[in-house]
Amino acid sequence: MRGRRAAVSWALAALSALGLAAAGVLAYADHTVFASDPFADRAAATLDAAPVRDAAARRLTDAVVGARPNLVGLRPIIELGARAVVATPQFRSLVRRAALDAHRSAFDAQARK
Repeated sequence: MRGRRAAVSWALAALSALGLAAAGVLAYADHTVFASDPFADRAAATLDAAPVRDAAARRLTDAVVGARPNLVGLRPIIELGARAVVATPQFRSLVRRAALDAHRSAFDAQARK
């Protein structure tokens, strides 16, 4: 009888720890993933890193050259201009707005209807 009580106690303690861990993960997810404004702020803050700005400039350049293939000879100049555009506060605002829209379409049931 005593061994059974100890086993039940350990099982309940393990379940409590598991529940506490799950609550922590869900609280973190609620704060970081499910809240749209902090999500958009973090997405826009990624532009503070030079590798992210470089990647965005390359993608923007690829889009321009893809739309107008005859501009392939001007690719270095277009990429230089894209790097300047990506560094502006206006582009950062555009990224933030796009992140808000993406978050809303992913998590807001009303936006999907």
